[in-house]
Amino acid sequence: MNAKRRIPLSLCCLLTVLSLANANAQVPFDKGSDNGMDLGTVKLVLDKPIWLISSNTPLSVKQEARLDPSEQSLAQKLRPALDKKEYKTALALLEAHSSDKKSAALWQVTGQVNMAMSRWKQAESAFLQAIKVQPGLARSHRSLAALYIKQSTYDKAQQHIRSALALGQQDAQLFGQLAYINLQNSSPWSAINGYQQALLLEPDSRQWQQGLMFALLEAKHFQPAQALVEELLVKRPKDKALWLHRSQISMELGQLDKALSSLEVALRLGDTTAENLLLSAQLHLKQGSVEQSVKRLTQALKSSNVSFEQVASSIEWLAHYGYLTQANKVIKGVSTRGMSARDKGQFYGVKGKIAAQMHSSDKALGYYLKAIKFSPDNGELLLALAEHYRTKSEFGRAELYYLRAEVSADVRVQALVGHAQLAIDQALYSQAITYLNKALQQSPERRDLARNIKVLERLVSQNG
Repeated sequence: MNAKRRIPLSLCCLLTVLSLANANAQVPFDKGSDNGMDLGTVKLVLDKPIWLISSNTPLSVKQEARLDPSEQSLAQKLRPALDKKEYKTALALLEAHSSDKKSAALWQVTGQVNMAMSRWKQAESAFLQAIKVQPGLARSHRSLAALYIKQSTYDKAQQHIRSALALGQQDAQLFGQLAYINLQNSSPWSAINGYQQALLLEPDSRQWQQGLMFALLEAKHFQPAQALVEELLVKRPKDKALWLHRSQISMELGQLDKALSSLEVALRLGDTTAENLLLSAQLHLKQGSVEQSVKRLTQALKSSNVSFEQVASSIEWLAHYGYLTQANKVIKGVSTRGMSARDKGQFYGVKGKIAAQMHSSDKALGYYLKAIKFSPDNGELLLALAEHYRTKSEFGRAELYYLRAEVSADVRVQALVGHAQLAIDQALYSQAITYLNKALQQSPERRDLARNIKVLERLVSQNG
């Protein structure tokens, strides 16, 4: 068998082998650059909005519709029960009252009492009876609108709000309810108009301020939303929810410094949401505040709601940029108890990366082998093992893992290039060309692969 001339070292270096192991080589850190930190893995968690739906109809027997004279004695008995919010007593009095013809006002009171007791069908029936007796009874239309909103029956709610508006009822509550319905129906621009009208009438209403904020965000109208939140923070500087909104809007506008500072204020004001701690950590890494990021990661890991997948990218970032002490500090705070098999695979894989970065190849191998037991199809782990065995000149094992890694679409190109490098290490240049051609088919934009193929082809041709 003729010995094949080995490729000079300079030529071997042309072939870029991307692997789990060697991708962790220390990289100079530039605070002003993007730094590869993906902020898409964790989303800001806002306080859930509390929507207060009111029909603006206080429980009272003094109605715009009048009680029948025969109902006055009942009204006198009802008044103290309603004042004390003793709805069961009031309902018993109403049900005990027998009459062939009830007034619209009494039907309205009956509907309100049933609504207060969450007896929705009975309330709906009473309000409809009130409108049947007196079609122009705006209060019953409003009550029905509120009831239908609570039941998310928005088409019916809109119908009765329009009836109330037609009857001259034009106040903040009605405009706010219409805006809320439009927001729920994915019509944020219409909602913006309704909330703005409601705020003209009740400028200090937190409900309308909250609604306008959510409508502006839903419409992706971020600059007006930012102006609104700045105005509200002047009045309520300790409102945690407003600082979270400020952070969210700033991120949408690409103002990461402002997003981070706003999120930090919210955290100091008592926000303990694990996802927000993680986002703070990622933003700190993005800005180069490594120690502060480690602090936030450690805090987040104390929550049982945090999966390892959520912190893995940050730990990998620390290791990638050479912050191995910090990466180890964070990963030591991770417990594998209750961890899914997928997360365990990722956990031991990251530990392997850190060990490899610290030039502890035996430890790295142990972690990779442990990881692959939990994630046998993980392309990155397979590639890491292939790279480990290649550097140890254990070519048979390396080839086995390269072949397995090539099945994974995520790392197929890296695996093929690595396999080519393995062939070069064994002076199997024709095989290397085959693997590089396969890689080029997968990534035709890779001009470096095409150049290396030509170099290898010339070499093979020269060797005959």
